[in-house]
Amino acid sequence: EPYRRQRQMCIETAIEQLPKGIQDQTLETVHNFLERNPDTDFTGEEIADKVGLSRVTVRRYLNFLLEKGTISGNMNYETGGRPCMLYRINK
Repeated sequence: EPYRRQRQMCIETAIEQLPKGIQDQTLETVHNFLERNPDTDFTGEEIADKVGLSRVTVRRYLNFLLEKGTISGNMNYETGGRPCMLYRINK
């Protein structure tokens, strides 16, 4: 019982600390997708397609994860057109 109460308080604190516009469930969806594919680089568009969210939403969450240092982003200039950012979970 005390452990359960302590764990719940930790979860509530983490949720309260998320900035406006960042929802815990959506953040978990994007993070878990990258975590399940640790050796692959993805564009924001690919992630959006795979997790079923809009590109704009995914981009917001990717920027948040980049700020926190959870993921890394590298610019891909070899697209033959407009360069795009590739994202990967940090190990």
